Amino acid sequence: MVSGLILISIPLLVFMSTKFMTDVPSVLFFSTTLYFYYLGIEKPKYFLLGGLLGGVSIILKDMNFLLIPILLTFLVVFWRKISLKYFTGSIFMALISASPYFIDN
Repeated sequence: MVSGLILISIPLLVFMSTKFMTDVPSVLFFSTTLYFYYLGIEKPKYFLLGGLLGGVSIILKDMNFLLIPILLTFLVVFWRKISLKYFTGSIFMALISASPYFIDN
């Protein structure tokens, strides 16, 4: 516990952890986004949560823009099974949650 307090008291370490060491949280949000979109086939409200997590994933790592072609492929494959209302809502949710990234860059 003391070692954690010492590490968090170093501003450079806190800055570096938010800018350069984002691989593990990025993979977590990327995979949970895909999982919630998969769950959204049966229960469409999961699309909104998937959109929120997708936006956070994009904030963490630029490479997660690969979600866009993956989700477009998902839309083409499952277009008869999904609710377009919730799917488009998830796109707006992703844009809102990723807006700090767009504003900052």
